[in-house]
Amino acid sequence: MKIIKTLTIAIVALLSVVACTPTKQGIGALTLEKYASNKYFNIEVTTHDFMRFYENEGYSIHNVADINWPVSIDGETPTNLQRGILATALGDSTSTTIDEALRKYEKTPCTLSKGEYIVKEEADSASVNRNELFKTVTIDTLTANPKIIVFYAHSESDIAGAAHGVYSTVYVNYDPATKKTIGIDDIINDKEKLRKMLESKYKDDKESKDEEIFVLDEFPMAGTFKIETNQVAFIYQVYEIASYAEGAQVITLTYDDMNNAGLLTDYAKQLLR
Repeated sequence: MKIIKTLTIAIVALLSVVACTPTKQGIGALTLEKYASNKYFNIEVTTHDFMRFYENEGYSIHNVADINWPVSIDGETPTNLQRGILATALGDSTSTTIDEALRKYEKTPCTLSKGEYIVKEEADSASVNRNELFKTVTIDTLTANPKIIVFYAHSESDIAGAAHGVYSTVYVNYDPATKKTIGIDDIINDKEKLRKMLESKYKDDKESKDEEIFVLDEFPMAGTFKIETNQVAFIYQVYEIASYAEGAQVITLTYDDMNNAGLLTDYAKQLLR
């Protein structure tokens, strides 16, 4: 693992991390460190029904990570934001640093759980085993301004011999004023009513485009969301409510949509205005 560069971003508008000038000004600044990891490990699959055909024939993990990590905001460590990213993006609720989390990530194959594999050794990319597990994650800022900071994490994984890979994008919404991550309960006071509203909007949009609607026993609640200007986008990953070919589905509700339905908390009204 190697820290490539440090960036300081003035939080004044929607920002591009790559293009920003490393200066600190205004009422707030977000400092990022760039982390990159590209590791191979030889592993032994011990017991896993899905890959029993390949069991003990030799696998290699190829894990890639490209992360812009929030080091500080106004000179203070944003602990809640960091923990939110680790838990949401990497499924890691125990690590306390990005270095620790990445060491775990590098040695974890996609789809396999602990006990189903043994990491044997770090491998040269030129001599990896033919049966490969590929996993990559990109973490970066989507929005940064005085009211809201949004990080996204895009993950992809693939298995040799599979018809296609699997991907997902999740979001962490953070309030720099309260120094807390924003959960669905912070902005919505009736999740069941919201779920029905999302289902209705999704079906209306599909019918207006004369598109096929996935048959579901019950329309699920979105697992992740991103706060935008005067609206909230709710994201459904591939296969959740549509076919793989249709990709991830985004259902956007405006401030007026949710406020008129009586869904918004007082905090959300202040945040979204």
